[in-house]
Amino acid sequence: MGSSPTAGAGTGTRNKERPLTAEQAAAVASDAPRICVRAGPGSGKTGVLVERVSRRVTDGRLDLARTLAITFTENAAAEMKSRLACAFEERGLEEQRRRLERAYISTIHGFCARLLREHAIEAGADPHFEVLDEVRSGVLKQATLDAVLDESYRRNPQAFLEFVRHFNKREYESLLVKLYGTVRRLGGDPANKAQLLARIAQTGKNPDGALARLGAAQREAVAEVLLELHRA
Repeated sequence: MGSSPTAGAGTGTRNKERPLTAEQAAAVASDAPRICVRAGPGSGKTGVLVERVSRRVTDGRLDLARTLAITFTENAAAEMKSRLACAFEERGLEEQRRRLERAYISTIHGFCARLLREHAIEAGADPHFEVLDEVRSGVLKQATLDAVLDESYRRNPQAFLEFVRHFNKREYESLLVKLYGTVRRLGGDPANKAQLLARIAQTGKNPDGALARLGAAQREAVAEVLLELHRA
């Protein structure tokens, strides 16, 4: 499908009886190679994408097997499949209704996991891998952080204590995790100490931020902890 995946990212529900607005109808009917629908929650983005897909499948312009729809949540993906199933049934498209179960409609995590499982040998991956949920990810993250902090203290207790004396335990742990995530999110290399120091210095410019309390030596200690966190 030519439309942007972001067009289906919402989880809003459009009442079946509610007619499309002029803007929604234009998005459904457009033959533009790329379409971006920007709207708030509950405004009908999912309904627009469902109608766009079902119409194109009906008139033969779209092969469901070659369609990718990415959503933010599993609930949104399930809703989209359910609404497409209803649309296909109403149009008598039983074959497309059956194919829907294998369609690429999922979260980005679900899509990537499916690709890896379908091409596990080429990717060198164990096909029985699991995607970490938030609970298990949080437990592993905390265990890793505890181990890294213990090792940092063992290697250089003076530098470590000089850093942590500026914060309570919950505060400095939160700070380290947030900094590490920021570097990765912005495309930085968590293994590059210079990039870490640059990010720490930039964050520290905020006078209300936690890093504003630290001097150069303490920021160096923060960078060392982040490097160890990455290696772990």
